[in-house]
Amino acid sequence: MRASARPMAANDSASLWDFGGGIACFEVHRKMNTLDVQALEVLEFAISTAGNAFGGLVIGNDDPRAFSAGADLAYNHGMVSAGDWPALATYFKKGQGLCQTLSAISVPVVAAVHGFALGGGCEIMLHSHAVVAHAGLRAGLPEIKVGLIPAWGGCTQLLLRCVERHGPEKGLAHALAALQAGVIATSAQESEEMGLLRPGTQIVAERADLLPAAVAKVAAMMAEGFTPPAQPQLTYCGEAAYSEHIQRVDAAEAEGALDTGSAVVMREIVSVLTGYPAVVEKAALPITVSLEGELASANRLIRTEAALTAIARLIGG
Repeated sequence: MRASARPMAANDSASLWDFGGGIACFEVHRKMNTLDVQALEVLEFAISTAGNAFGGLVIGNDDPRAFSAGADLAYNHGMVSAGDWPALATYFKKGQGLCQTLSAISVPVVAAVHGFALGGGCEIMLHSHAVVAHAGLRAGLPEIKVGLIPAWGGCTQLLLRCVERHGPEKGLAHALAALQAGVIATSAQESEEMGLLRPGTQIVAERADLLPAAVAKVAAMMAEGFTPPAQPQLTYCGEAAYSEHIQRVDAAEAEGALDTGSAVVMREIVSVLTGYPAVVEKAALPITVSLEGELASANRLIRTEAALTAIARLIGG
């Protein structure tokens, strides 16, 4: 589908391609398409040139296994081992900032998701204006398994979708349960049930049809005169809900249903999603409340021995 032999921008981790018709495609090409600093640099370039170099953006690739398996854990591990906390804080903040900017740019963004869409890859999907999903999509936010939380806006976006469907209290409970389980969906349908896809998301049965369907979706959004959505507000349930769900975490840990490391993560997630202590009484507020909470929690959790050990085990370190 590339309209030229040379990319509009590229480095060793990612490329931006002209697909013709004013549509570009951001493609990661690393092992499992993990998102390292270089990949984020190409995404940043794409965002900065949107509206001038192109009028619509697809995020997708031809990799047989993964849309993106998420943030670069080897980079995280290296920075923790070196004690380079400022570099890690910058990485977390840059990833979250790019996701927020992506969701607000003036051109339509469609994620063509397939295979594994995990962690940061799932968060890129959550911040796209629309999604076209392969039926076999395996999406998830499994950060709890490495002692972390989704800090690029994933907690916030999951809560937003769950509140849209279930209301503030039930939506909060649904989002907390999904993040605590840290499971990976086995299909696009299950991804929707988990709250990672909105109802009505376009699903294609054949993998070969995915990118063409995403391009057609972007073209239709461009033709309709796309306007980026305003930043949403979220109803945060505050101190009462915080106390209720912290008690549930404590009970699960006492019963052995949660190990100590996961309980530490869940206490952070409860704080982020209820808004407490920033929010005491239940209130509808800008999503910056939980976004700021995500970054603060990520910077605390990455310093724990549990996170370092889990990441080292996962990357074979």
